Amino acid sequence: MQHLSLNKFYCNREIACRFLRSPSKNELLILTIPGGPCLSGFYLDQFLMTLAERSHLLVNVGILDLPNHGDSVIAGSSLPLTYQRCVEMIDTVLHEVQTECGKLVLFGQSFGARVSFDLLATSDVQIDGVVLAGFPAEFEMSSDLMMKIGMLDLESTTTLENQNDVFARNWSKILTLYTYSPLPENIFKALASSLKRSGNENLLNNIPEFEAMAEKLKSKSSISPVAVIQGDADGVVPDNNLSKLKANIPSADFYEFKNCGHFPMVEQEDETLRVFTQLLSKVV
Repeated sequence: MQHLSLNKFYCNREIACRFLRSPSKNELLILTIPGGPCLSGFYLDQFLMTLAERSHLLVNVGILDLPNHGDSVIAGSSLPLTYQRCVEMIDTVLHEVQTECGKLVLFGQSFGARVSFDLLATSDVQIDGVVLAGFPAEFEMSSDLMMKIGMLDLESTTTLENQNDVFARNWSKILTLYTYSPLPENIFKALASSLKRSGNENLLNNIPEFEAMAEKLKSKSSISPVAVIQGDADGVVPDNNLSKLKANIPSADFYEFKNCGHFPMVEQEDETLRVFTQLLSKVV
């Protein structure tokens, strides 16, 4: 696994942005918002390197580490982390990054996909394109994944305890259910070992309704290109997720990958790269 040799750009000492190289006004910048935010962006490093190498365009890439991610500078207990606070902090970062780059494309995965979509709908930053992978219209697991988790032999104590604590301790078992085929061992170990729950207890409370955000996007005078990727075996997204997305974002291009779970950029890298190529052709 190759890591980005990253310069760090900090915004208010809260979020770390890691770039392949310093942003330039002559380059298109693809900024990734990973899922989680309890996981680091380790699984995206190699994909972004490959994307930058294969593109015929002058492309720079970077990862925005959400609070409590691997390279975020924020302490787990330093603030009550809410969804809206996450969006506000990232919006501040985008305002600062935009002044340093040419065009800006967001790549959001899972939780990061929902954040990216809400930013596209509400931010006054010029976002020139968005790719969304494993995009949950609502933050709830599919009935199939809930059933599979229920069948796992999860470690627990005899006393009543927080469900999140059980989930965190058994993440390495649960993670195997997120993919169609096993993730590469180094990525799997990095994800399973980097789980951070502290500070995220209220993160999924009071999230705006997806339909409301979709209406805000439709009301904009112009809508940047949007590509949505979902694996046909992605149990993390709720039931009927893709049909709900299609009904509410009619201008988007949709790609359903066969034999793919929640991490298409790892499970089907070439197909994900093709989606980017098609979207970037509309941006430049």
